[in-house]
Amino acid sequence: DLAASDPADLQKVKGIGVSFSIAWVRQAKAQKRGTPEILDLWSPPEVAFEISYDIEDFTPDPFLYLHGLLVREKGARRFGDEGFTEADWGCFEPLCATLPDDTEEVLWRRFLVAVAGFEKRGDYAVYVYSHHEKTNLEKLAAKYGGSIELDHFIGRFVDLLPVVKRCVVFPKDSTGLKALARFVGFDWRDEDPGGSQSMAWWAEYLDDPVKNVALRARVIAYNEDDVRATFALRDWLERNLKA
Repeated sequence: DLAASDPADLQKVKGIGVSFSIAWVRQAKAQKRGTPEILDLWSPPEVAFEISYDIEDFTPDPFLYLHGLLVREKGARRFGDEGFTEADWGCFEPLCATLPDDTEEVLWRRFLVAVAGFEKRGDYAVYVYSHHEKTNLEKLAAKYGGSIELDHFIGRFVDLLPVVKRCVVFPKDSTGLKALARFVGFDWRDEDPGGSQSMAWWAEYLDDPVKNVALRARVIAYNEDDVRATFALRDWLERNLKA
């Protein structure tokens, strides 16, 4: 019914404005068709290499325990290209705390060294999904100190969530990364993936780092799929939104 509605009729209901009514009808039509609606064009920046970046952090006691970095060279095949292989994802470079030795600050210092190394390799773009990474990096820089290279790293962020919201209506109930990455053909290797699950695994690892070391490995593998998923969505957007 919503797909067949006129947005102007919906606006007669108190509390439903123009933008909401148009968006709801578009979303309903996309879900009824089962295909996306392209609203605008988008092209990724031309750079020497790309990084897909995703963090894992623990709440309510703040501890950013994993910086996931997937580095892909310019000439690599894109997800969905003919002949695409595991190697085409790029090089996964996780920086993960090892307990009880590593603190958040120790891990932060290692991350700053990695970021400085990227600056020496040439021009690059950093793909993220939502403001979560930027917000946390700024908090950590304020807490432990930053660097010029970190400022450049953050300045190279390409947040795909605003791109999605501006350029395409997916036939999904959610604009979350998991929903959209699965729509474009990607899936997580873990049987029960999720950010909350990652925190639960880390909590168990905290209880006994020796006995539960496998859970640390599981968190890292989950994070690797997260950064792969970001590239999968980025590649779909490039293929379908290009001029």
